[in-house]
Amino acid sequence: MTTASEVPAVTVVICAYTEDRWPLMLEAVASAWRQTVPPQQVILCIDHNPGLYRRAVDHWATNPDGPSTIVENRFPGRLGSSRNTAVELVTGDITAFLDDDATADPTWLE
Repeated sequence: MTTASEVPAVTVVICAYTEDRWPLMLEAVASAWRQTVPPQQVILCIDHNPGLYRRAVDHWATNPDGPSTIVENRFPGRLGSSRNTAVELVTGDITAFLDDDATADPTWLE
């Protein structure tokens, strides 16, 4: 049997670029926190979209079930550079990437 101290800490990274997926992104973040083995942190990286970044920050300022960190992509490029931006903030032992239009199965991190 695995004890809690033997379970590696996981960080979930979600990258987003468009407000068109807002409802899907909300569900992606929520599904990351609904894991049977909860992540240590959830990082949301917004890819070169200041409006989406502001909307996310404003939304989760009053919602305790949001990402641990919301950050803007600081590199040129798209998805790869967003992931690199987020990975710089990871504190977990394992990094798991979830698309902003996907919903994680509750046992995904097991």
